[in-house]
Amino acid sequence: MASKSAPRPDTRFYDRASAVLPSVWWVGRGSWGQVPALGGQSGCNVWLLKGRAFDVLVDSGMDADTKKLEACLRAAGHDPRRIREIWITHSHTDHIIGAVAWTKKYPRLRVRVPRMCYDYLKRGNYRLVGCGYDGNRSAFRAPARMTPFDPGAALACPPFRFKVVPLPGHIPDHVGFRARMHGLDVLFTGDAIIGDQGKAKGVVGWLDGFWLSNLRTYIQTMETIRKNPPDLFLAGHGVPHFGPSARRSIRNCELRLKQMAKIKALGTMVPFA
Repeated sequence: MASKSAPRPDTRFYDRASAVLPSVWWVGRGSWGQVPALGGQSGCNVWLLKGRAFDVLVDSGMDADTKKLEACLRAAGHDPRRIREIWITHSHTDHIIGAVAWTKKYPRLRVRVPRMCYDYLKRGNYRLVGCGYDGNRSAFRAPARMTPFDPGAALACPPFRFKVVPLPGHIPDHVGFRARMHGLDVLFTGDAIIGDQGKAKGVVGWLDGFWLSNLRTYIQTMETIRKNPPDLFLAGHGVPHFGPSARRSIRNCELRLKQMAKIKALGTMVPFA
């Protein structure tokens, strides 16, 4: 629950990088739904965590070089050289592939990924990468200097300390990052919870048997978050949600998944167990 002194997040989108909270900036995104691209950045939303000694990117988009995102950061008064880590919510290419260019340009930068993501990529199995990559035969290349973490682990961007929250269903390696920030309970949800976007209610990540989506697991994930919702969630696509909007979006996501579960033929494409 938000403290009385907590700032109200700015969840609107602009044609520039913007502060959702004093230490959380919306610095990159692709053209998705009703939210236009930011700085030419393709792929997912890219969030900047402003720490005392260094900064962190949550997800990395999918641009082949760092120039567009760096320009967006500098225009907002941020120094890209302060970014020491990239935290990846899940394996999909629109969230991870941009980290390849960042690790090439910045030798000190480390990419923290879910352990399942790490294990698949180290074996050269790109099934969880999805989005057009064909198993082991893909030309996909993983980022350098990947460090795995487990669900329940703690990741630090001092003074903030985030808990890795498992959010499987969209794909099995999906996680979120949850922490107390500026008096608010904040959760980065990747594609697990996208929520209400314009006229579309309860938007969730796509389901595909190839990348091992599981609808029953997804429903369980959503039920767990609905029982303990954050004050603010920042999704991998579209606008973030705060307060009543966050709670309403999470309920609508759960409803949408349960509606999908009533479609009998869906079980031939998406595993239920």
